[in-house]
Amino acid sequence: MTDDELKELEDFASFQFDDAEIAAMFHEYPEVAESLEIDLSEYDRIQLCILRGRLRSEAETRKAIRDQAKQGSTAAQKLFMDLIQKRKQNEEAEQQ
Repeated sequence: MTDDELKELEDFASFQFDDAEIAAMFHEYPEVAESLEIDLSEYDRIQLCILRGRLRSEAETRKAIRDQAKQGSTAAQKLFMDLIQKRKQNEEAEQQ
């Protein structure tokens, strides 16, 4: 992966997507799924494209929430903390 692609990966993670969502978003880089120990074999190319489109839209919304939270919006801060909690719960459930 190039430095720009790694930066995009880092940015995507900053929106509190879980490991499976990140692996799906970067499915063209098998080392991402491998590093995260995520099996994407259940998805075909079409399913991955649909999922990526949905995740990109969601990323835009999460970015807006994060930006508003940084500016001091209490409601946005709560929403972003909920995203963090959800991601942690998803990752804990995947480990079991």
